[in-house]
Amino acid sequence: MLPRRSIAVLLAVAVLTLLIPAWGYAASPHEPSVSPARARAEALRLAGRVQQETLSNPRSASAEPALEGASTGEPLLLRSFDGDPVYYLVPMLGQGGRDRSVVGVSATSGKWCWYSDCTEEELPLTDAREATAAVQSYLREEGVKAEVSEPEARIAPDKNTYWFFNIEGAGKLRR
Repeated sequence: MLPRRSIAVLLAVAVLTLLIPAWGYAASPHEPSVSPARARAEALRLAGRVQQETLSNPRSASAEPALEGASTGEPLLLRSFDGDPVYYLVPMLGQGGRDRSVVGVSATSGKWCWYSDCTEEELPLTDAREATAAVQSYLREEGVKAEVSEPEARIAPDKNTYWFFNIEGAGKLRR
């Protein structure tokens, strides 16, 4: 029988072995294996296929007149709450540059996952520049001098998308 101290050391090593990969995972989010250009190309390929289906069978469930003649906007990388790449949200722009629909393209496989009509004028509703300005304004109001990172769009457990910032030197914030 092993002494208690040996059992405790073995247990500690086992726990650390399990936790160390998790620390590395959270501390260094992965980069997407798919480029924004590839996501755009996939969204255009899908738009072409949907357009063909719409023309040949306008009553089809996959028919989408909004994609006719569409071009792509700037893909937005959407990460998981932990920072791993999930999707590119690729806006499909109609005539006049207005968002008509959005295509979700996997940031790891490069294949489209879903598409949807867009009822908003443009996506995202609050762009990265506006979100950064709001965070910086809040920090100034609170008297906090801190560096704000470039924001990342992340999907939270509540399935909403938020801008995520690393704030260096802020200490604890109230509210």
